[in-house]
Amino acid sequence: MKEKSNPSQQVIRQHTGWVVENGKHGFISNTGKICVSGLDETTETDLQGILSNYALPKPVMDNPDSPLEVIRDFGGLLPDYSGLVLLSAVFRSTLSHFFRNTLSVYLQGTTGTYKSAISGVLLSFFGKEFNGFLLSDNWTSTANALEKKAFLCKDCVFIVDDFVPRGTANDVNRLHAKAERLFRAQGNAAGRDRLTSNTDIRGAFVPKGLIISSGEDTPAGHSLQARMILVHLSKGEVDTNVLTRLQTKGAQGDLVQHLSNFIYWIAMMADTDHLKQPIKLWLENQRQKYVNIGHARAPDNIASLLLGLHMFLLYAKTQTNLDEKVANTIFQCCETAMLNLAQKQAQSENEVSDSERFISFLRTAISMEKGHFRARSGSAPTSPGNFGWRYVERGEHSDWRPQGSCLGYVHDGEILLYLKSCLAVIKPLSTQIGSHLGISENGIAKALKEAGYIKRHEKGRNTVKMTCEGKRETFLCIDGDKVFDFIGNQLMLELDPTEEQFEDAQP
Repeated sequence: MKEKSNPSQQVIRQHTGWVVENGKHGFISNTGKICVSGLDETTETDLQGILSNYALPKPVMDNPDSPLEVIRDFGGLLPDYSGLVLLSAVFRSTLSHFFRNTLSVYLQGTTGTYKSAISGVLLSFFGKEFNGFLLSDNWTSTANALEKKAFLCKDCVFIVDDFVPRGTANDVNRLHAKAERLFRAQGNAAGRDRLTSNTDIRGAFVPKGLIISSGEDTPAGHSLQARMILVHLSKGEVDTNVLTRLQTKGAQGDLVQHLSNFIYWIAMMADTDHLKQPIKLWLENQRQKYVNIGHARAPDNIASLLLGLHMFLLYAKTQTNLDEKVANTIFQCCETAMLNLAQKQAQSENEVSDSERFISFLRTAISMEKGHFRARSGSAPTSPGNFGWRYVERGEHSDWRPQGSCLGYVHDGEILLYLKSCLAVIKPLSTQIGSHLGISENGIAKALKEAGYIKRHEKGRNTVKMTCEGKRETFLCIDGDKVFDFIGNQLMLELDPTEEQFEDAQP
């Protein structure tokens, strides 16, 4: 039958984004393929479910509408031109085939800050059917479904809406684990490999576009948030008149037409080899401008995201006669907004770092009397109520009594920590609060050292050896002023104790 038959071959695409056939580039959507010859409707696609709404119209390059009006709307959507950052993300996603994208964008705000409405506008660049009520996906979907959709949604924005950790502790932990899996797959360009039923390796579904998510809370984790650009929304910040205007343009197909024209222009650039090398040089130059900003990933994230607006402005200048000075001003506004977001994010990342969380939990443990600190002699330190001791009144035998485990000692402006004892108290406490601290002893010691908390240590170590209560032991020596605001005053008392001062220490 094989010898006598003349079978025909048929290629059906189940994904969006760029493909290369016979050396020519084309962009797949549910309407067909956009290439240098326009929209090829003969290309067969089978985009399933919500992906079928990714539908780009035929590019129209004769007297196209000026993109300047859309740029102005996004510039006025949020304070400090932050809307331009979101606009840049749209066009950056379409370049993922040529320069892999490893960042996500996250919109954080309480209910009523128009997160979903803004997400709908961004998604309407890829299909006029999208809006704030019809988005790519939401966080109630399974992790496998999100991973597969992010893989199929190639070179496009993939929006996952409504990250709201609620319910039992297990529900919250599962949602955070799901978010970590998806965002790390995007940030590391590596997914979760699986085995088939006969133990063959089945490749991972790695996200191929740019993930935008929204929620009332942010996924936990210092390194995870470093793989995102965080945009915080507050009530009253969004210009609702501008938002309504953008929603109308999205529903009428104006926004998706801009993207179709842009992709047509990119196809021409890619086919003539005038795309990769200039962008590569531009990215290298931009990265150098943002060194020493926040996390080590920040320079790459900033430059990568700004690439989208840079290319859209270049398209506008070459195809719609956008003035060079106006284009430069627009890019500078977006760059300033991006740097402001990066600086705010660097501050928040510091607050959620393992070192900061450890110190915060340590303070909480002391305030909840789950542990205490002693003087080196083993007695109560000066002002013991601040260090986990409770004054117990029993007539003539009233005295300060230590509460919980001994976590270390207070001496000469330093706090000498029993790290094992501290973690034994802090880890269950962090789990109870809902923010488990899973780092090891060596990991937290290194994190505290890098954060500047360790005051002194022996050469080649993070610890020191001290004699306390007649025993020489190993401690983590922490700068007391950085843990407790009041410790400087307590030191003065400790160095010159008087009867009056001890009386003042009692309740």
